[in-house]
Amino acid sequence: AFWARVQENVHFVLCMSPVGDRVRTRCRENPCVMNSCTIDWFDQWPREALLAVSQQFLRDEQATVGGEEIALKLSEVCVDVHLSVSDSCDRFYEQLRRRFYVTPKTYLDFINSFLSLMDAKKDEYETVRSRIQTGLNKLHETNEYVKEMEVELTEIKPVLQSKTKDVQSLLEDIAKKQQNADQVKMVMEKEAELVQAQTEETQRLAEEARKDLEEALPALQAAYDALAMLDKKDIVEIRTFVKPPKAVEFVMEAVLVLLGQQPSWENAKKVLADSQFVNKLMSFDKEHVPKSVIQRLNKQYLSSMMFTPEVVEQQSMAAKSICIWVRAISEYSQVNEVVLPKRERLKACEKMLHEAQARLREKQKQLHELELTLAALTSSYQDSIAEQDFLQAQLEKTELQLERAKKLTHALVDESIRWTETSENLAREIEVVSGNCFIASAFLIYCGPFTSTYRDHLLRKWSTRLAA
Repeated sequence: AFWARVQENVHFVLCMSPVGDRVRTRCRENPCVMNSCTIDWFDQWPREALLAVSQQFLRDEQATVGGEEIALKLSEVCVDVHLSVSDSCDRFYEQLRRRFYVTPKTYLDFINSFLSLMDAKKDEYETVRSRIQTGLNKLHETNEYVKEMEVELTEIKPVLQSKTKDVQSLLEDIAKKQQNADQVKMVMEKEAELVQAQTEETQRLAEEARKDLEEALPALQAAYDALAMLDKKDIVEIRTFVKPPKAVEFVMEAVLVLLGQQPSWENAKKVLADSQFVNKLMSFDKEHVPKSVIQRLNKQYLSSMMFTPEVVEQQSMAAKSICIWVRAISEYSQVNEVVLPKRERLKACEKMLHEAQARLREKQKQLHELELTLAALTSSYQDSIAEQDFLQAQLEKTELQLERAKKLTHALVDESIRWTETSENLAREIEVVSGNCFIASAFLIYCGPFTSTYRDHLLRKWSTRLAA
């Protein structure tokens, strides 16, 4: 049953081209092909079939061939080309007795060849044109860059010139300020030397005065200690003398002379009656005792052999302490008379020293301010130099780049013209590439067997049809 169904339903279809002797040979070698097969002879496709096929192929490639309208026109031209070749084949056989078959397969190969060549050529032209256009864009960018660099150079040069002037002016200002600072520094050094000399002189005078006074200070301190030991009984003891001993009276007269009173025992008793007598002696202004008082004291009292602590001690211990005080005051006044000029000189030196130190501080302050100004100017100068160097380097770099760019653009002027022409030619080629590819594909597929006369005739005919 299975094989019966197979025998009923299985059909074999053999397709053969009538071109050449191959069909005759196969039929002769295999008689069953003729005896057991139904032979359908397919003649050439009619015009409608050819048009439908070409339209079907070109409908999917409208973007490639240039749009729907051009695709429809090319579909009609494809039919005309195929039919014109069929007519030429008949005439070719009549004239030269050479048979050339144009089959539907040839027609399909023609359309496929056209579309493939069209894609390849469009890609090729677009690639080349893109490269050329890229080169032209680069040249255009270079020219624009050259213009920008020229503008930049025009802007940099005035700035650099101005900066150079500023730096020169700043340098001159620094030189002037440095000169002023050097002068102030020189004056300050002289002032410092003067202050040092005055300081040493002041210290020397102070030391001399101190040493001179130290000679009299022990005796004075001893006198103060002796006075401190006196109490009220001791003073009353002296004051109660109706007729005091000569030495005691002598001592009290000396005290009255120092106190600026008339030396007499009555005055002495009045002084002794004062409860602040000892305190007055302790606080006596020993620094300003008149010279005449000291001279009188030395001449009338201190030069006497009786006016000694040892002698006075024999008559009164209280008077002995006062005697010591009188002698100490006299000795201190004599020393102070020598020291006083030194003190005056010391005060003058200290005054001069203070003035010199004030001047020195003023000069130091002035120098410090100048140094700060110089530091600020130097920093500004360094910044200006750095900016000037940067501008100079940028100027040189821009000039070098501009020179190279100009050389490049000048060297490529001819190339730019050629590239522009080539780009325009490619644009025109792209516009007619569909027609050129169409003619080329038709020539490759159909014109091989024909002679040059037939080829020329067909090319003219096809070109005229395309132009229409």
